[in-house]
Amino acid sequence: MKEILGHILFWFAYLLLWSIQDVFYFNDFGGVLKLNIVTLFPFLAIVYVNLYFLLPRFLFKKKYPQYILFLCLSLLIITGISVANHYAYFNFIANDLAIGGFFNSTEGFLAILTETLVLVGFSTSIFLLRERYFKEKMLEDISKKQLEVELRLLKAQMNPHFLFNSLNSIYMMLEKDGQKGKEMLLRFSDILSYQLYDTVKPNIPLKKEIENIKNYIDIESIRHGQLATITVDCVAYSGKLRISPMLLLPIIENAFKHSPNGTTYSISIYIGLNDKNHLNLKVSNSVAPKKDEVPSGIGLANVKRRLELVYPKKHEISIEPTPGNFFVDLKIWLND
Repeated sequence: MKEILGHILFWFAYLLLWSIQDVFYFNDFGGVLKLNIVTLFPFLAIVYVNLYFLLPRFLFKKKYPQYILFLCLSLLIITGISVANHYAYFNFIANDLAIGGFFNSTEGFLAILTETLVLVGFSTSIFLLRERYFKEKMLEDISKKQLEVELRLLKAQMNPHFLFNSLNSIYMMLEKDGQKGKEMLLRFSDILSYQLYDTVKPNIPLKKEIENIKNYIDIESIRHGQLATITVDCVAYSGKLRISPMLLLPIIENAFKHSPNGTTYSISIYIGLNDKNHLNLKVSNSVAPKKDEVPSGIGLANVKRRLELVYPKKHEISIEPTPGNFFVDLKIWLND
């Protein structure tokens, strides 16, 4: 419906503007408007033959010689028909043999040909611009959908990974200490609720993300017990800033996952806000001093990819592995 309305408006504007131009020669707006309506059909024909046959059949398929040939032939045929229309109008309707004779001359033929060329060129330009706009919009929509699918896949990769680790930790603690295991299970229920209802949203309040991180740290602190020295400095935030869910947790999870087994180790976590919307996460943890135990996996890789998709040019991340320590420094500029 919109496309049909657009065509109607185009031809209305054409008739109006061309009639206004003809008034300077004939000094009769009603007469020239009637003339342009009566002689409109050949122009309709050349425009739509060009737009819906010649362009897709030849130009869009890069058959340039064929396009030029058929367009020139069409222009000559339509111009001849239009000349005959003008001649008949002035001879038999307007009863002006002098002007009718003009359109039956070479000058009249060239005048109609010029008008036809202008109309074809203008309509083609509008058509090509519209096609380009819709093509770019379609590509933008496809790209947006692809990014949405990729983000969903990244979240889907993270969530089962995290859930598996947490359930494994609770299972082990229930065997060692039933009371602490129950505490972990309560914390885990809060995390699971967060996973089910909040991670499907594009962004959530920052305070919810921080609460979820605290629950996770509590679970891991109970599981690791006296082996781990865990230092947490977390801002008490209750403002309106929002963040993509499950973006910070994989970094913290990575620190617990790759800490040394069977020996004492340390984990330091800092979450702070600078300049109102500048979030800073710093996580460091001890690692076994072996070359083949550099922390890796889907967690950090997915975080980096999500940062590129969700916070382009609004984040900085630094990852520094050393023989005995692993450090991640993340900065994000958030919006409320």
